[in-house]
Amino acid sequence: MDSPQIEKWQAGTSQLFCVRDLLDTRFFIPAFQRPYDWRDSQIDEFIADIRNASRKGQPLFLGMTVVYMEAGRLGVIDGQQRLTTLMLAMAAVHKQAAVFQPSNAMNRLWLESRSVDDARIIELLLGDRPVQPETLSQNLLVKAYRRLGEKLSGEVAAAVIESCELIVYVAPQLEGATALFERINLRGRKVSQFDLVKNKLIEVVALVPERPERQALIDRITRSYDKLYRVICPRRKSSAGQDTALEELDADRLLRVHWILFDRENFDSSSRVLDVLVQRVEALKPEDLAGYILGYMDTLVLVAEHWARVVSPDMSKGHDPVEAALLDFARLNREAEWQPLLVAALLKMPKEADQVIRFCEIASFRDALAMRRANFRRSFKWRIARQLFHGELVDAAGASITTARELNHQLFWPRRQPTFWDRKEAEVLDSTGTAAVYDDWEFAASALHHADFYGSFGSFLKYFFWQYGIALGLGGKKKNRFHIDAQLPVFLSGNWDEFRATWDIEHIYPQKPDDRFLKDASQKERKAFRDYNQSMLPYLHTLGNLTLLPARENRKLKNVCFDEKWQAMREIVQVNFNELLGRVDYRGKLMSTPYWGAHNCRRRLEALDEFAAQRWGWTALEKLGVGPYDRRVDSALDSAEDDGTEDAES
Repeated sequence: MDSPQIEKWQAGTSQLFCVRDLLDTRFFIPAFQRPYDWRDSQIDEFIADIRNASRKGQPLFLGMTVVYMEAGRLGVIDGQQRLTTLMLAMAAVHKQAAVFQPSNAMNRLWLESRSVDDARIIELLLGDRPVQPETLSQNLLVKAYRRLGEKLSGEVAAAVIESCELIVYVAPQLEGATALFERINLRGRKVSQFDLVKNKLIEVVALVPERPERQALIDRITRSYDKLYRVICPRRKSSAGQDTALEELDADRLLRVHWILFDRENFDSSSRVLDVLVQRVEALKPEDLAGYILGYMDTLVLVAEHWARVVSPDMSKGHDPVEAALLDFARLNREAEWQPLLVAALLKMPKEADQVIRFCEIASFRDALAMRRANFRRSFKWRIARQLFHGELVDAAGASITTARELNHQLFWPRRQPTFWDRKEAEVLDSTGTAAVYDDWEFAASALHHADFYGSFGSFLKYFFWQYGIALGLGGKKKNRFHIDAQLPVFLSGNWDEFRATWDIEHIYPQKPDDRFLKDASQKERKAFRDYNQSMLPYLHTLGNLTLLPARENRKLKNVCFDEKWQAMREIVQVNFNELLGRVDYRGKLMSTPYWGAHNCRRRLEALDEFAAQRWGWTALEKLGVGPYDRRVDSALDSAEDDGTEDAES
């Protein structure tokens, strides 16, 4: 039934109520509101406050709740997290009846959820039925209910919760309610820029001249944000187990990626989207606001759907070329500044997007090896992305860029300062370069020979060896040179997160070799052992002396000498490149048994060099459309761009 005493809810007024007096009032959470978001810390603070109020015999004050009236119901603009928790707390102390309202022989929640799925979860919880949460908000609802039950049931009476007090302010209209929300500082999580943008858009709707148009805009914003919250709080993927943690995507980064594509002007990386959006809106005439808001919301939803694929690719779709490329780039974990370009490619070149993603991954890894930060040439990438998104991307000759190969060629040549793989590639691609120039050039492949590869590039080692293991497992008609024709289980599974968590980087020749076998050795033998250790110091952290082992086995083998470690690694047949350590043509002949030596490190590095050149070198780029420097890229770029430099971190 509708709330009795509806006349008490007068727009523009505020009153102090105890919860008991509000249980006959219909509250609902609008679809544009954030899903349930309270974590353990907020729940524990709520529980502590309730317990404290119970001990003192005083009602707990819950602050202010901002609502607006709609069709006999009160829509909650601020306070939905606290009210939802309050409803769960009442149910947790065996007061389920208080949070249901009979309606046409059906139970209706006192506070109706923004989501049908979340409402169903709450009903199951309150009915003590088994629950399998599928989204982050559902998982948090389940955890909150169980935590409240554990801490409050049998200790705090329902009357204590019902006596809690709060101020309810009824805003004259929705647009004003969202503006007030920004000025109120209540408990709960810090308000994100994503939510503040939503509030600002709703507030601006009040400036649209025609009332029907205003209502249509509110409806569009509501539907759009409902979709957006489903994107940033995704459902559990089919490939994920029930124990897999559900994480909310970074909504503020989504805002930034969308703005870089949507707005026609260069985006200053130190700016906030909210501030720039306010500037744009304030410069518009009232009659232009509706079209601008619609364009902003429609493109935001469109970008969000593809951006989610970039930041959270689906492992179960790894057979798809685009998804496989996204998964590889995610493993490198350097895609952030490329996200606008990746989204634009997914939207504008869906059938060829994998080629663009592969190029971006290669370019990013090269920059990493050349010790260039991830934001290197950021403005150049963003300009290309924006022009591609708007269908305005042309080359220096004025021809439209419509294919992935054309785009990759353009991306490779910003101000003639690409990150070449090696000198040979540089001489092939840019015949105008001089010997003096290339003598001082930072080539990506040179990093593979760095004396401290472990320390300088350790964050990329698992990515590197993952790619190496995959490459060695590519058999069939195109067997690799080591004739390994089957992928091993660790690589077949495609479970990068499990691999990263359960495998360790290991030194083949140990950092602190075990000298147990010298127990009965002579002084001469002991000196030889010390001298050999000293001779290996320059090679300890080189790429040729590094491999991967399961963490459990690695702890057992940490400092054993090579003959013992070698046998153990060959028995652990989960990684094919460890098997190759038993082959002379791969690691070279052991010069001084039982030691792994400098010669072996160099020999193994040759094989890794060869693989890396195939995976990230000229061979790979040529297949993706990159060619020699030519008139298509012979243009002076905007001097405001940061090409060839690095931005300060924003």
